[in-house]
Amino acid sequence: MSNKYRDAGDIIEGIGLNDDPYPDTYPGPALNQTNNPTHPQSLNSTQPSLFSASSALTPVGNAASDPVPPNPNVPPNPLADRTMRVMDYVEGNYDKLYYGPLGFGTPPQQLDVIIDTGSADLWAPVQSCRTCQNLEFNEEASSTYIKTKQKFKVAYATGNAIGMVAFDTVAMGGLKVQRQGFGAVTVFTDEFNKNPASGLLGLAFGTIAKSKQPTLFENMMSQRLLANPIFGIHLARGQTYGSELCFGCSDMTKTKGDTTWFPLVQKSWWTISMNGLSASPENNQNNTLVAAIDSGASFITVPENIAAQFYNSIPGSRRVDKEYGAGFYVYPCAAKIQPTLFFSGVPFTVAMEDFNLGPIDESGEYVPCFHASIKRQGSADLRFWNVLRECLAGIVGTDNTGFPPNLAIVGDMFLKSWYATFDYGGGRVGFAPSINQR
Repeated sequence: MSNKYRDAGDIIEGIGLNDDPYPDTYPGPALNQTNNPTHPQSLNSTQPSLFSASSALTPVGNAASDPVPPNPNVPPNPLADRTMRVMDYVEGNYDKLYYGPLGFGTPPQQLDVIIDTGSADLWAPVQSCRTCQNLEFNEEASSTYIKTKQKFKVAYATGNAIGMVAFDTVAMGGLKVQRQGFGAVTVFTDEFNKNPASGLLGLAFGTIAKSKQPTLFENMMSQRLLANPIFGIHLARGQTYGSELCFGCSDMTKTKGDTTWFPLVQKSWWTISMNGLSASPENNQNNTLVAAIDSGASFITVPENIAAQFYNSIPGSRRVDKEYGAGFYVYPCAAKIQPTLFFSGVPFTVAMEDFNLGPIDESGEYVPCFHASIKRQGSADLRFWNVLRECLAGIVGTDNTGFPPNLAIVGDMFLKSWYATFDYGGGRVGFAPSINQR
């Protein structure tokens, strides 16, 4: 289980949350709810609990019938001025992480940060960092840097980042946030040095921020920098450039159809109701789950009993914890399946080229280079896989030790097929078919 979800049980029950800076809605014009009388105007303690069987909510509206009106107090600015060009760090045969540039301080110093909707802290290494090898922020060169004595520590699956909370100007394109709180990191785990990004941008809700500070996105809203209280994410597949993060906007040029909306269960992670995982869009297993939409996670993680149920429906599948890590499975490469997630009964299929992490050869060794060559050919023809017996799968199970029994983590494997719009003001997440879909 990812360390950032180790307190998930308490958090979803409302234990240990920071104060919500916007307990009712975005402090601007409300969303047009006239066509959606069942859509929640605010999120509060009456929302279904993660452990509640009543948490299977229904989708509300679509992009055509439920538009987000502009904020008249913010003049429209060019899309490029509020869009971060996100890069894909491709390692072996899969897209390991996505990252983009922010400007820290005055004058701005550019550092790349991982884009993570599954956490809520912004942090960057400072010049005094003892373990950092990537580009660092020179805090002494910034005329607007404010240091504090508040300690800062965050934990992820890849390790920890430790330092102090600081404040400074943080810029993205034409958007400049004043007095943004962030972690000025002086020590982190060596695993972070293996990535091209220096720091991390958390885009979940400030209610779960370890720094106890509003997120960069929340401050963009409070400082009236955005026309709309939303952001949209497009993730490219297997290429360094082509991904993007759009603040205050959804880039419909990255989609191939309408957006389907789902209300949030809680303002912590971006959590929505998920009621199925199946090997076919025609066969919903009718589970009751809550899904955290997490751009900082590579795979899709579900409770072990749900994973077992899913792979039991694929003859020849087996668990391979000892060989590849806890919760991983292999399945017959030639199996004709369509991995599908159901949100409030609506099916969303995961592309096989993302679900299939690569074949296992006769000796049991993982063959990522072979899989990468198949992806470059752009072919889903199963004849390429018939010569190989088993393939490693990207839907992973986890035990229930410290993990809520119905929490799913929906990562990049899903988001590469579905453009995601995160609507803070409306308390919802929307998915539209990505241009990646063939």
